[in-house]
Amino acid sequence: MKAKMIRHPAARFGEEALYYFRRTYTLCDPKGGSVKILADARYKLWVNGTFVSCGPCKGSRHMRYYDEVDLTPYLVKGENTLWVTLLGLRAFEYMDVGDINLNAVMRSGDAYLAIEGTLLDGEEEVRVVT
Repeated sequence: MKAKMIRHPAARFGEEALYYFRRTYTLCDPKGGSVKILADARYKLWVNGTFVSCGPCKGSRHMRYYDEVDLTPYLVKGENTLWVTLLGLRAFEYMDVGDINLNAVMRSGDAYLAIEGTLLDGEEEVRVVT
């Protein structure tokens, strides 16, 4: 995955909070589409108000995984809104001993998001990228 990782402008390192990202694409003749998505801690993805995916797959401190999501069933003629809710969590090294409920969630404390993919509008490819 080559997409640039972005942070929400309000994100602060190690802050536990929800961050919201949204982008709208106008399609005249939607034929399909898919994205790869990677997030620090956890994400939920909606397309046009419908919940589509959550993740990412569990990784480690040394390896992060992205999810591949088919958007085809959710695309419509006209405006299509992709909405991501990102859960930002403290990095492992800053966790309290009692924080065991989310210790299986890999996180850096940076609250980052990366998305790349393509939407097919007739014969034209529309890039989806952070």
